[in-house]
Amino acid sequence: MNKNLRKFLILLAIAGLVYLVMLVPLFFIYPKNYIANRINFNIEYFDSLASNLDGDCYRMAREFIKECPFPARRVHLNSEHTIVEIWMNGKWYAYDPLYKIFFNRQSAVQISFDITRGYVPQYLEDYPYVNAFKKLRYYHNWYFIILNYTHPFYDKILRLYYGVAV
Repeated sequence: MNKNLRKFLILLAIAGLVYLVMLVPLFFIYPKNYIANRINFNIEYFDSLASNLDGDCYRMAREFIKECPFPARRVHLNSEHTIVEIWMNGKWYAYDPLYKIFFNRQSAVQISFDITRGYVPQYLEDYPYVNAFKKLRYYHNWYFIILNYTHPFYDKILRLYYGVAV
């Protein structure tokens, strides 16, 4: 019986290690996310990146993420428009490459909170997708989508880790 218990504990430890190894890539999905970028960035730099792009908002956001030297992610505004968030100085900054608007150095979640509670900042009065900020969607790659169906509680942990609204 002692041998069987020992085999069972070894098997359990191996299964636990395999499970942990499966989860390790989650925190390295975003490339260069672990490098601290303490810079004074120039807004015109991002405008120059966006001026070379063609297509609709989704294609421009996708190409902007490829061209941007900083970690970036797509944000879908109520299925109407797509913007990007750029990770710099330990914070996400929302930017619209189609209209070349840097949203007053705020993240999409902060803007969404203001607009949902009825406050529209002055710099957003002429922006055509103001009401689309009421419902944000962050889409990740296939790894996150599969993880959402296989381990739903990890999806909530990852959203908290990356600062994504649930």
